[in-house]
Amino acid sequence: MKEEKVSRLDEVDEKILSILQKDARASFREISKKLGISASTAFLRTKKLEKAGVIKKFAIVLDMEKMGWDMTVAISIKVKGGFLEEVEEKLAKSENVMAVYDITGDWDVLAIAKFKGREELNGFVKRLLTTPHVEHTCTYTVLNIVKEMIVN
Repeated sequence: MKEEKVSRLDEVDEKILSILQKDARASFREISKKLGISASTAFLRTKKLEKAGVIKKFAIVLDMEKMGWDMTVAISIKVKGGFLEEVEEKLAKSENVMAVYDITGDWDVLAIAKFKGREELNGFVKRLLTTPHVEHTCTYTVLNIVKEMIVN
């Protein structure tokens, strides 16, 4: 599907997105009732948002803690010049890594990752430190998740 550019999202588009973010299985009839619009309008607006690439996909959100992934960390990474994308691509392939960001400041990359325990985290960090072009890292352990909306 070719992406069209959306010039601006209006209030109805934003409300549709809010409903779908909370429940991707919401029917067009449910959306129409909540917003006071017709089901066909909800359908057409949603399709327009999909075609424009605003909606990338409909996905389930797993409770990672219930699956045993109860340790969340943020890892700041310093990368040797010119190798940023190579390191980021390697990180992105790891099943533990939920997100990879280019950042400004003293660090080059921020990775958000989940682990099933300290041993798994320890092994990951040790492997990361032996990765070519990774100069050093700083790992922050998350104590409490206040809000999390990471969907692949």
